[in-house]
Amino acid sequence: MKKFLVPALLFLIASKLSFPLFAEEFNAEKARNDYLYNLEVYQQSHQEYVRTKQAYYTYRTLVTKTEAINTAVDLLLKREEMVRTYLVMLRLSFLETPLSADINKQEWVSKCEILEAWLESRKPKIEAVSTIIDINKVSEEFEGRFAEVTALSRQMSGLVLAGEMGLMIEEGAKVKDDAISQLKTTWTGDKARYLESFIAQIDEKISLALDKKNKALTVISGQAIFDNEIKDTLSPTRSLLIDSQHYLKEMVLLLEEGISE
Repeated sequence: MKKFLVPALLFLIASKLSFPLFAEEFNAEKARNDYLYNLEVYQQSHQEYVRTKQAYYTYRTLVTKTEAINTAVDLLLKREEMVRTYLVMLRLSFLETPLSADINKQEWVSKCEILEAWLESRKPKIEAVSTIIDINKVSEEFEGRFAEVTALSRQMSGLVLAGEMGLMIEEGAKVKDDAISQLKTTWTGDKARYLESFIAQIDEKISLALDKKNKALTVISGQAIFDNEIKDTLSPTRSLLIDSQHYLKEMVLLLEEGISE
């Protein structure tokens, strides 16, 4: 499976900015680098915020309070930009991952774009913050929708698993058709009487694989309520897809046995 979820703590090697004559395509790999850069910037901003907040708690002066507010605003901006670039990476990685035709990519891409636009629209509001009360308010607004980001990430990861399994089933169906065509020419005489029941066994295996994959998609689609009690979408999805893969392997083994006889 193509992994598009990046570990939280990675370091980006600094490089000089270049200005090419023609702009290069902004793809998933560039989005990943952009996210990693913003992740590092956010971590640095957080360290500075912790320092100034502690100074304010210690000295309680107007200067330390102003510094704490300024670094808090900077932290909010960096945090939301980090999450926005994560969503861009998620969206482009999802678009670049081959999936079966029954996955509506645009539907999920649109969900990412809505969240990206919301985060982008908040910048002027955050920049205008000047009091601790306002800081807490805009921070709570973000945290109220961060569960949506988490759920979307889980759902799209599950869709990648299900989509890749769908491609395996599609390929398995082609293998099945080719193998059965071969068997129809080799299973002659008395053996030909068993061909119909043998084909039925093969069809049952691929049908079961498809059924498990479709149930996995149902599980993913059912996790659409974005709140603080998000269920883990990936565990039941993986379980169903493991069953799907099992049936597909059984089909392949049956075909191999049939051809070798």
